[in-house]
Amino acid sequence: SIIHFTRAFTLAAFIFLFRERLKKQIQHAASTNKRRFIDPVNEIDLDLTYIVDRVIAMGLPCVDSIHRNHISEVSRFFATRHYGRFLVFNL
Repeated sequence: SIIHFTRAFTLAAFIFLFRERLKKQIQHAASTNKRRFIDPVNEIDLDLTYIVDRVIAMGLPCVDSIHRNHISEVSRFFATRHYGRFLVFNL
């Protein structure tokens, strides 16, 4: 009744207000044994790693998945860190 509605509304409001934080926590949980690239200045947090200073390994970016790198974040990473000096290969 009213108690269930209140609980459901509170949960929905919590998820709506903290969805970015929840998204980051899910991403970190999904990549538990992997290295993540975190740049707090540009607010970039991606599941990728530098093999050497000119070779980067990462999973295939996506558009609508919570636990994978979002394509807009990957694009922003390359635009801020390697503008005009990168090639992407899907192996």
